Amino acid sequence: MNTPGRPSRSFSHRLVVVTALCCCWLIVGCSNESAPPDPAMHFNQTQENTVTPHGRIVPNSATEVESGYIHYETEDGSKWRVRYNADEGDYRYGNV
Repeated sequence: MNTPGRPSRSFSHRLVVVTALCCCWLIVGCSNESAPPDPAMHFNQTQENTVTPHGRIVPNSATEVESGYIHYETEDGSKWRVRYNADEGDYRYGNV
C-alpha cells in the first residue's frame, strides 16, 4: 500500500535502474579511448603527404595484404610493400 507523499516501490526501483543505466552509458559513451585504426587505415591517414623517390603516395591506396606488410601505390603507378610493426598503440613503417 502506498503512503501519501511517498512513491511506490516499483517507481523507486525503476528510478534506480534508469539512473544506473544512465551512469553506465555516460561512463562508456564518454570514454576518450577509441580502438586504434587498423594498420592500412593508419598508413593512409599518416602517410598520405609523403613523397618517395618514386613520387607521392596515392591517397587511400594502402592495404594490408599480409600480416606485417602494407601495400601501397605511388603516383607514378608503381606498387610497393613496406613492413610495419605495432608500437604501443602506434605503427612504425620501414625496416622494423
